[in-house]
Amino acid sequence: MKNRLPNGMTSTEFKAKLWLAQTCNLTCDQIRFHGRSSPDFELPDGRGFEVKLLEDNHFIMGWYQWGKLVERGNCSLILWRKTDSNPEAIFPVEALPPRPPQYQKYGEEIWLECAGYHVSMGNY
Repeated sequence: MKNRLPNGMTSTEFKAKLWLAQTCNLTCDQIRFHGRSSPDFELPDGRGFEVKLLEDNHFIMGWYQWGKLVERGNCSLILWRKTDSNPEAIFPVEALPPRPPQYQKYGEEIWLECAGYHVSMGNY
């Protein structure tokens, strides 16, 4: 029988939850996981964390997700390499560049610079 991750989490999300619990001095039960919405994790103090898999020097985020995180506020992105046991980078969602008005149509994708990383933003 294969080991299954709790609540349909990816292995990266699971590592992030364990890391958040240790870093924030919480139990895993105190951290809420939102598998089908953003942010991925919410702490008891209201802070949110969205986990993104970092491949080479880029990660992918959809415009809809970006908008939900910015609108919510008090969120940070955690960039994590698949093989690492600690995050590569953590930065506030406000560090993401604003959505350019010319990219409103479905199917548009652009590459942006953010905190030294490349972000592929589009309608995913």
